[in-house]
Amino acid sequence: MPFIAQISDLHVGSLNFKEDLLINAIDDVNNIHPDVTIITGDITENGYYLEYEKALTFLDDIKSPILVVPGNHDARHVGDECFEELIKNRYGILKDKKHGLKVIGP
Repeated sequence: MPFIAQISDLHVGSLNFKEDLLINAIDDVNNIHPDVTIITGDITENGYYLEYEKALTFLDDIKSPILVVPGNHDARHVGDECFEELIKNRYGILKDKKHGLKVIGP
């Protein structure tokens, strides 16, 4: 049976963003060794390029394969273009061959 972790609402760039809390959450995810990790929306606060760049530094620390689904905050301002450039596939498919799992992000 596949083991899936899910994280959402990082809001990198928000005045309330706490880097240490996100690092702890990522460490917790890595320590449970999921087959895949899904990040569901609002990785940024305003969809700015610099927010995406900073968010990627955290997402790169996740050891399992990841699928990122954009949220409404991620689409603000130039967010759609930044997502496509930095995160890549807006409509992604993540396959876990070990369990035959296919995760599809809208």
